[in-house]
Amino acid sequence: MFDFYNKLMKNPDELEILGNGKQEKSYLHVSDCVSGILTAWKKQVSIVDYFNIGSEEKTTANTIASMMPDVLGINPSFRHTGGKRGWVGDVPIMMLDITKLKQLGWTPSISFEDGMKRY
Repeated sequence: MFDFYNKLMKNPDELEILGNGKQEKSYLHVSDCVSGILTAWKKQVSIVDYFNIGSEEKTTANTIASMMPDVLGINPSFRHTGGKRGWVGDVPIMMLDITKLKQLGWTPSISFEDGMKRY
């Protein structure tokens, strides 16, 4: 969202979408990230442990690109750069397994759409 927001602030008439826009990721609002970290810190059994923190839903770059202009009240054209990846090192799909953290009682509480509006 940071990239799209900044691009739209510079040019509200066109949004460049890196890759083909079909990349799927599990985006998480920062407040859910903080609550996940605090839950792990307070409830972990081992002194040293690891946890994945993420959402339970995947969202495509194209979905973000179509939602953000609505939130901002603009109507840009979209331009894809092509390929499965958005940038060198990007992955086309990323969905973290948050089962371990959920077993400590944590779940994300902010939907993607609500998180975007808050952003």
